[in-house]
Amino acid sequence: MNKKLKIIIIFFVCLLVIEFAFWLFLFFHLPQEVSSYEAFNQVLVDNQRRVVVGSRNTQEDNLEKGILALYEASGELVWEKPYDSGETSTFYAVQKDSSGYVIVGSATFTDEQKEKDLCEGILVQYDFDGNKLWEKRYQVLSDTRFYDLMITNTGILVVGQSIYENLEVGNHSIGGGIIVQFDFEGNVLWNSNYGGNKSGSFNAVTSLGANYVVVGKDSKDTGITVVFDSTGKMIWEKDYSYTDDSGFMDVVTQGDDIYVVGSKKIVANNDKIRDTENTDALLVHYRKDGTLVQATTFGGSSHERYQSLYLKGDKLYAVGHFTSLNIDLTPAVENKMTGLLVEMDLEGNVLNKASYGGNNNDNIVFLTMEKDHFLAVGYSESNDGSFASESYSENECHGFFVTFDDALLNFGL
Repeated sequence: MNKKLKIIIIFFVCLLVIEFAFWLFLFFHLPQEVSSYEAFNQVLVDNQRRVVVGSRNTQEDNLEKGILALYEASGELVWEKPYDSGETSTFYAVQKDSSGYVIVGSATFTDEQKEKDLCEGILVQYDFDGNKLWEKRYQVLSDTRFYDLMITNTGILVVGQSIYENLEVGNHSIGGGIIVQFDFEGNVLWNSNYGGNKSGSFNAVTSLGANYVVVGKDSKDTGITVVFDSTGKMIWEKDYSYTDDSGFMDVVTQGDDIYVVGSKKIVANNDKIRDTENTDALLVHYRKDGTLVQATTFGGSSHERYQSLYLKGDKLYAVGHFTSLNIDLTPAVENKMTGLLVEMDLEGNVLNKASYGGNNNDNIVFLTMEKDHFLAVGYSESNDGSFASESYSENECHGFFVTFDDALLNFGL
């Protein structure tokens, strides 16, 4: 090979190396495109305004952060406060006390926790202007999350989950679904628990006379309802099989009656029930002593779930989502989640039903009252203008409000 040819070959090899180094620099140094995400998990109506909790990431850092936001009843944002501690975080529930707004959720505080998605439960007190007054972190096993709370005479009652991380073994006796009574300054007064240390969870809590009723799940597909007294002593517990992987999601009470919602696995051959992906929205009715009155389902050949429940007079109103094509409701988009609204009598008979959705996945997760109408929140990937919040692409998720009347009509924001 002559000298001139060698020089030409070396020249082109150098060009290739320089070009490779250039593209390598761009990959590691230029901002990477990420999806923006927002979810509204719960809303509290306070003085004709909406106090919302949830989470959001941004296209700048792609880190999910818990958010507390105040909106006018028109849907106009007044202020928003992202959680300013930890690495990543989510707010799940909010209540009002004399000092302001009390929030529960979960957060990661180290790189290892963030990498493994192992959280600590967080309890945060804000004033009425969204200024953080104090916060408490709580952890039993490797992964701890707070999902719901209520204000009691002695302080703040919180429920959630504390479980082992994947592949971790042990026989810890205080994990699974957890219930913790804090005083109004965030000091622990007592705690209790029930359920498996690998999957147990308490998802919601409400009062039952002087006691507390908590719902969630034990094993992968067993819903649980547990009643505790005011000192954390368990009075009774009832299992229900087979639910979906989330178990029971919400609970309301009236007198001697307890109503619980979630999603139930449905299959013709019970030998295969734990493997099915077909689930129906589920309402379970118990007496206050734990006696099962009845369980009713609503659904078709795919997936339905009641996520939140509201009792108004002699009617039950549930919200969630559905995907089935054979339930006399038409999904907004086939094979996508559409928001579900259902009116039932106290026996669980469906009196009315409606769908609410856009051109992608939509899920309604919480229901309450605002003046003389219902107010619900959730999250959506739709971008066709059906929702209060703005979406930037079909793949991005945003929180939304929706209002409706007792007849499940007159949708608004």
